[in-house]
Amino acid sequence: MAPNQTLVVAKALTLSVSLFSAGVLLGAMATGTTYLSQAFYASGWKKTGDGVRFFTIALVVLAYLVFGFGVWFAYKALITQLSP
Repeated sequence: MAPNQTLVVAKALTLSVSLFSAGVLLGAMATGTTYLSQAFYASGWKKTGDGVRFFTIALVVLAYLVFGFGVWFAYKALITQLSP
């Protein structure tokens, strides 16, 4: 493998790990906002609870997307590494 190709693989793997990490962080934030939403509902603040719930849904969707991009970049890096 050429040195330039090694650099491309390293960058792609670094990007994929960063995206995986961001996905985990987004998932953790979504878990926290779920509890926050339930606390608002329990306190009788339905509109605020609804807003936090929609924000939580957006976080989960974003976490899935970021994770998917991480998988894609890892795939591309491994294909580049393993191709003859």
